[in-house]
Amino acid sequence: MKGENGKDGTTGFTKILPSGETETGAWAFKEGGIASMSFPIPLEAPLAATKAHFVTVTQATNHEVTACPGTVSGPSAERGNLCVYEGSMSNAEVGFFFPGKPGPQGVATVGAILTFNLTGTPAFGMGTWAVTAE
Repeated sequence: MKGENGKDGTTGFTKILPSGETETGAWAFKEGGIASMSFPIPLEAPLAATKAHFVTVTQATNHEVTACPGTVSGPSAERGNLCVYEGSMSNAEVGFFFPGKPGPQGVATVGAILTFNLTGTPAFGMGTWAVTAE
């Protein structure tokens, strides 16, 4: 049986994340202090560093970051924000987000890299993330 064509006869493939839509993923690091988040569907435009948030377990439990109303098990982000949720972390403190190329801190259209300052060994961290298009 042949299926029906998508809108305008196309397959429906999306080149950029539609406005208000969210995609999620997982992150982790061990010893190196760098975690990367790659967006399967790119954003239309980069996000400023002020739109990238690391949310600790306590902050998620207490709903302290208004742009990030989710949790590690149910990551979510308000429009135009990247929310990175801590699941587990040891001997590390959050550094900063950068787009994977020289320039200002922030989030690239295809993802971000989050650095951590290591405070001891073993150092590791893991969790989830959500990004919502503007």
